[in-house]
Amino acid sequence: AIFSLPLDQPEIPGDSNIARAIPRTIIRISEATATTPKSAYQVPSDFVNGKNLDNTITTKSTIAVAVNKAVQFIYNKCETLNHMVKTVFVTYSDGRYAGKEEPLVKSIQSHGYDVLVFKSYEEIGSPSHQESPYAFKYYSILEAHRRGYQIVIWCDSCLTMLRTVFPWIESIQDVGVYLQRDIWPCGMWANDRALEHFKVSRDNAMDIPNIYACVMGFDFRHPVTDKFLTRWKESMDAGCFKGNWTNIAKTESQDPRCRGHRHDQTCAELVAHELNIPLQPLVLNTYMYSPKYGTPS
Repeated sequence: AIFSLPLDQPEIPGDSNIARAIPRTIIRISEATATTPKSAYQVPSDFVNGKNLDNTITTKSTIAVAVNKAVQFIYNKCETLNHMVKTVFVTYSDGRYAGKEEPLVKSIQSHGYDVLVFKSYEEIGSPSHQESPYAFKYYSILEAHRRGYQIVIWCDSCLTMLRTVFPWIESIQDVGVYLQRDIWPCGMWANDRALEHFKVSRDNAMDIPNIYACVMGFDFRHPVTDKFLTRWKESMDAGCFKGNWTNIAKTESQDPRCRGHRHDQTCAELVAHELNIPLQPLVLNTYMYSPKYGTPS
């Protein structure tokens, strides 16, 4: 699953008392009915007045005030981030991956966000995967923007969203291009062709961080987004997305430090380095990380 904020560390701006209590209580409160015994309303009192969390509220009128404040706050936030700023999740799925995007689509729609699934190169004007590996990512992102979306979030089709993402969308707005920092050096997964295109030595590339390109966020209102996508496409057109996953046969480099090539991801790392785009925390959990925002399905 993908994208959430830790429930014990909410990062919702606004009224601090409401923000602290929402993740623990809003679902339980909103599901309460007039027939529910008063003793069932275990609502932290800081939800309303900032007092000790061990206290409880037992009057329906006070609960109603608390719920109204919380719901209004959440609705206002979602309205600002998901509707006023047109946001979409986009993926590509064909061939042996056809249908694998369904859990992703259902999970995104369940949280009220738009999602686009492209299933042919023709509908996005992309070269085939054989002609230019993973070029469909660039063309899918561009087509989503052409359809009127301001914030476009690429997701690999095998992922699933766990929770609402509007606090993370704020981060995308702040930086323009949200790229997740990984633990590997770029120089380990970049072939000679890509390094030569960007005029980066293998030694220097070993100091450039890797990214996790299965999830990337773009705010097209931010000036860095156009710069990033322009350079990314230039590297794609120069053939730098091409390469083998492994360097066992020395097809990617004679340098033993090179283990293979990571196509669009490698080029995105080198563009980010060139444009001084800061890499950001992971929003995806994998087997090598502790649970945070999600896991591959």
